[in-house]
Amino acid sequence: MADPEVLILTGAGASLPVGIQAMRGMAKEFADSVRGSREAQAYKLLRELGAGEDVEELLQLANQLTSLNQNGVTKLVETCVAPREGEGLKRFRSRLQAELAQIASMRTELIKFITYACLRFNRAKADSYFGEIVELAASRECPIFTTNYDGVFEEVAGSRGVEVADNFSKDGQGRYFWDSDINSFFRGGGITLIHIHGSVHWHATERGVIERIRQPATLSVEGLPLEQLLIFPTRFKDIYSQVYFPLYSLFVRLLDKARLLVVVGHSLRDEYIRAAVRERVKDSAFRLVVVDPGSPYRFDEIAGACATAESVLHLKRGVEEAFPVLVQLLREPDLAAGLGGLTDAVEDIRLGRKSKVVLKLGDKGWTSAGLELKADLLVRVVNSAARLEVLKREGGRWTPIEFAAADKEFTGSVTKSQRIVIHVPKNLTPGSHVLKAQLSEVSSGRALASDVKKLRIRK
Repeated sequence: MADPEVLILTGAGASLPVGIQAMRGMAKEFADSVRGSREAQAYKLLRELGAGEDVEELLQLANQLTSLNQNGVTKLVETCVAPREGEGLKRFRSRLQAELAQIASMRTELIKFITYACLRFNRAKADSYFGEIVELAASRECPIFTTNYDGVFEEVAGSRGVEVADNFSKDGQGRYFWDSDINSFFRGGGITLIHIHGSVHWHATERGVIERIRQPATLSVEGLPLEQLLIFPTRFKDIYSQVYFPLYSLFVRLLDKARLLVVVGHSLRDEYIRAAVRERVKDSAFRLVVVDPGSPYRFDEIAGACATAESVLHLKRGVEEAFPVLVQLLREPDLAAGLGGLTDAVEDIRLGRKSKVVLKLGDKGWTSAGLELKADLLVRVVNSAARLEVLKREGGRWTPIEFAAADKEFTGSVTKSQRIVIHVPKNLTPGSHVLKAQLSEVSSGRALASDVKKLRIRK
């Protein structure tokens, strides 16, 4: 595989539309689920000790506290609190052990909660949002790096018949084990997917053997205890453990060669990722596209390091609205042309101009007429028995909007459960508009499907 010119980096925000909460939302759901239990007491203690209502912060602090007996801090605290033996010291030890046991139990339950939260997501929405991106990333040999623990991309790829190169190799018994040579990421023929922080599907034995198992497991086939490989780093030192440093190194190496990094739903809170991106944007030939409705963590540092004002494009919208724009970018073979189209799309969003009208087909029985339609970003009509119109409401009447001939053709087929997506003409003036997309038979004029959208275009 040649060095890719485009990289994609996704974070928790990319999984929100399919029903997987981000770290803060997941922490709140966990707190509600354990209310009144021992784990709730440990949760409260961690919050009092400074952890935010955030899964990563809670687990980091829990890890630090449960390792106290191993690194000598317990002895130091004992010496400071009670330098001589006595009942006070015994009570202190007993309470400390009880608190640490509660925290360890809460940590186990929280990881279990994260695992099942990552397994529960809307498969249909995942395919709708990510399907084309997965296919295009595979065809363009565009690696996807993700800090998410879920298997959304893997499932979407499987449903689309796209192979996944994730550095696991299949053995003779049909089990998948981690390959120590990370070059197996690039064996070709599918999508390259790199989980920088691990996955709920990754399990390791005490001997360091890593196996990919679809469902949560505590014991291997051989009966050995398993631990899920998830890390929650916000500092450099956390990335140097286990398998993660090679993945971080791979990200830096490919980033150094890439011409474009697309960041989707990632907060850039991870210091090592932010530092690598901040260094890369100093190259005037490099472009960074960030999709986030707000300003990512310390994003001003990255913007301030950019070689030119055009080096970074911040699409301040949720990922649902950005997905079609990203698909358009990845479809364009020429990167410069793709970026130019992306700039136009961002300007449309800034103006509040909707780029499409969605025609919901409903259950009108029209498919029995033998019409063959396909949902696509550009609707093309080739069946003479059907006519597509987009109308604008003016003075109480619906007035057709003229389309170019090429925009009036359908291809393929559509079921009643699907939608038709129609581009809105660029010639609409600023102000409020009501548009209706309508599909009807030419011979009788009978409406087959229609939908109404209200748009407001700013000056």
